[in-house]
Amino acid sequence: MSKRVNPTLIGAFVVSAIALIIAAFLLLGNVGLFEDREKVIMYFTGSVEGLNKGAPVNVRGVKVGSVIDIDIEIHPLDGEFYIPVIVQFEPDAVQDVEAIDLADPDQDQLEYLIEEHGLRAQLKLLSYLT
Repeated sequence: MSKRVNPTLIGAFVVSAIALIIAAFLLLGNVGLFEDREKVIMYFTGSVEGLNKGAPVNVRGVKVGSVIDIDIEIHPLDGEFYIPVIVQFEPDAVQDVEAIDLADPDQDQLEYLIEEHGLRAQLKLLSYLT
């Protein structure tokens, strides 16, 4: 004769196992579900050969983000090709941006860096061997 299994005990075991797996994924996986990450679209008209999703984005040699998407668009009027590259910045990659004294309080800090300080995107090789 076998002993009858308690379904409540099995259900509690399954639910607690799932909760532990989710907790381990969030804590150890560093998934960053609640981090505020800014996305920026950069348009290129030339070749972006060799640029892939996940490629690092560096500012003066410091990694500040990564490429999350690359598309191709054709302008309907002139037939020109544009390649939008979507970049996601790490939440704490740039410090003290709030300390910038903006002439226009409604202006975004990133807009200010682009317009007033000439922040520009540029493609560079990661390795000369590949």
